[in-house]
Amino acid sequence: MNHEEKSKSKNGYKVILGVTALIGAAAVIVGVGYAYFSDVITGSGTATAGTLDISGTVGLTQNGSAVVGTTINNLNPGDVIGIDTGTVTNNGTKSAWIRAVLEFTAISSSLNTAEGTAADGTVGDLSQYLWVCNNGETQADLIAASFANTLGSGTTASCVLADTTDAFGAKATYTAPDDVISGSAESDGTSTTWTPASSVEIYFDAAAPNEAQNGNASFNFLIQALQYRNNTASPTETQWNTVTTTSFAL
Repeated sequence: MNHEEKSKSKNGYKVILGVTALIGAAAVIVGVGYAYFSDVITGSGTATAGTLDISGTVGLTQNGSAVVGTTINNLNPGDVIGIDTGTVTNNGTKSAWIRAVLEFTAISSSLNTAEGTAADGTVGDLSQYLWVCNNGETQADLIAASFANTLGSGTTASCVLADTTDAFGAKATYTAPDDVISGSAESDGTSTTWTPASSVEIYFDAAAPNEAQNGNASFNFLIQALQYRNNTASPTETQWNTVTTTSFAL
């Protein structure tokens, strides 16, 4: 084969490759452009979350007299601080677990050993002399228990020393419907209103010594509500602790 024939053969080979490439490209284009007929119907809907909205007014009393505001500035040994929850109302749609508890956030514990006017500027010890009672004891009962040294023994008064770790009034187990408040759309409790079954009192030991002068404490009294639906097991303290609090002071 001479040079000219070789050249033609090479050109012919190139032409064949070129045609093959074009056919391949056309096949790709046809494949990409192919589609099934299609249509779609789109549905829409709405969902509104329920509401949980409890309202009420918590007030303090000192020996039965209403306290203005949230601070008691002149607590005397033998005084009883009462906590009035009034009636709590659920203005929302959802039912909820509900409870009332007392929690101390601070209690002074240093002895006030100063004398005269110096004692006025020295913080005293309330940690040994503040008691929480929840059995409806009268002030006279509590004072008598102080001097009989039976506070907390369960004989004349069901009181325990206040501390900053416990939720006083908390239950080991909560049950429906007694511990549930109903909402307008969910009736898992007995009513859309609620009051605690028992009251909690703070008692300043009548036998407190001078070392307790000018002592101070801060506490929260909480009416807490937690969703009931999809949460029907008795709530844990971890769950209750997610609820917002407001403080009172002594």
